[in-house]
Amino acid sequence: MNFNLADLSRRLENIVRIGTIFDVRHSKQPHVRVTLGEIVTDWLPVFTLRAGDTKTWSPTTKGEQCIVFSPSGDLGAGAVLVGINSQHNQAPDDNPDNTRTEYKDGAIFDYNHEDSHYKITLPSNGKVTINIGATTLEMTTDGTTLTTPRFDGVQS
Repeated sequence: MNFNLADLSRRLENIVRIGTIFDVRHSKQPHVRVTLGEIVTDWLPVFTLRAGDTKTWSPTTKGEQCIVFSPSGDLGAGAVLVGINSQHNQAPDDNPDNTRTEYKDGAIFDYNHEDSHYKITLPSNGKVTINIGATTLEMTTDGTTLTTPRFDGVQS
């Protein structure tokens, strides 16, 4: 058996590595290239929150910190877990009672479980649309429109 200590050391070092997203290929099977020190990986798949009967999509962005998990230390067989906060990409909130999602256009979704309060903040050109079958409720800064086959009036 040929034992190569340098190869074993390299593989151990590559099993779990922290890096930065270098490039992104958005598709139904998204892939990224990651900078790991002086190394830029080939295209690697990205973990998502859910990928079965329930699916989620939250696009990865360049500059986001991540972890590359590489079975047997082979970077070519790795997969990328994104979402490490850093000095350049800090957490959008630090309130332990609040869950917040911020978007690059300025939209913010907050849920505070202490107050049971869900708040959606959209930029002035934003629009909210809720569809349920043939009923649509649409809200913009210009007003609110309800399209429905039946309306039972306002009740108190």
